[in-house]
Amino acid sequence: MLINNILKNKNVITIPRTMFLLIFILLWSYVQAMFTGDMTAYGPTLTTPNGASGYNCGFMEVNSYIQKYYVAMNAQQYAGATSCGKCVRVYYNCKFIDVYVVDQCGDCGYGGLDMSIDAYTELTNEPLGRVVVDWEYISCNDIVQDSIKLYFQPGSSRWWIGIQVLNSKEPIYDIDISYKDTIHHLMLSSYNFWHLIHTFVLEVPFDIILISETQKVITYTVNTLISDELIDINQQF
Repeated sequence: MLINNILKNKNVITIPRTMFLLIFILLWSYVQAMFTGDMTAYGPTLTTPNGASGYNCGFMEVNSYIQKYYVAMNAQQYAGATSCGKCVRVYYNCKFIDVYVVDQCGDCGYGGLDMSIDAYTELTNEPLGRVVVDWEYISCNDIVQDSIKLYFQPGSSRWWIGIQVLNSKEPIYDIDISYKDTIHHLMLSSYNFWHLIHTFVLEVPFDIILISETQKVITYTVNTLISDELIDINQQF
């Protein structure tokens, strides 16, 4: 009887099936994008821009924010360095803090994070230990400033190239080299360098094509190949 009365009420709002499915998909996507795991702490404030170079992602330069607020990602989600350079928002007790992935945590379980001491204490206001947090990937717009830089690994030459991308606001999905109307695909190593091992002589000029996770594309022309040096390409996603 109660159900019949409700159905007769003209003020009852019905949701079309397609809209219901859309809402369900959006909510499910949100849930899927959130992760839960243990959070621990390690590492002091980095005192120099190249202070993170000894960590797994090997970044040759990070800005002053990242020197203080960084994180090591658990091995499963580190996923062969694909998480390097991503930004993460971590939630605990109705507070959050944004950090930058510079390292891998081999002892962390899936969803686990090992935070810089500064980030851990500022978020929890508790002694160092182990707490459970929720977290998600976010845009790096508020963390990364200025333009993208490229670093050619020492030993890079016409025969072999290693490239690291620094200061990108979007994670790098793919890197290609365009040379003499042919596209050559680079492979990402677990220590965050993209490598091209080729059987031809790669002469300058050639184009480096950066592709972000959102499929934005940046092309940079290399006129002089200089290894072991940061190159500001004056472009940003």
